[in-house]
Amino acid sequence: MSELLYNAYNSSITFYEDSTKFDFCQIILLTDMISIKEEEIELPYCAIFGKNIMLATINHRELNLHTLADIREEFIKFYYQQDAQKFPVILYDYQRND
Repeated sequence: MSELLYNAYNSSITFYEDSTKFDFCQIILLTDMISIKEEEIELPYCAIFGKNIMLATINHRELNLHTLADIREEFIKFYYQQDAQKFPVILYDYQRND
């Protein structure tokens, strides 16, 4: 299972010299920009995941077993700062307490 997890992250995150590319999922948002209000915006979970994984990789320039563990810890930290209430994921509760 660890190998599958590592391979999923390794194939989805690409570090460049001054940027990082994430390719976990595709997000398509369609909206009527004239009538939408900020409090009505409902982002798909993939966008929330992407935001938090992006924040978690800021201090990293490569992916290996050590950095992956750090990234996943940082991801949980950022997720619980803003998104856990609106997007509860029981697996993250387990990982946070493990």
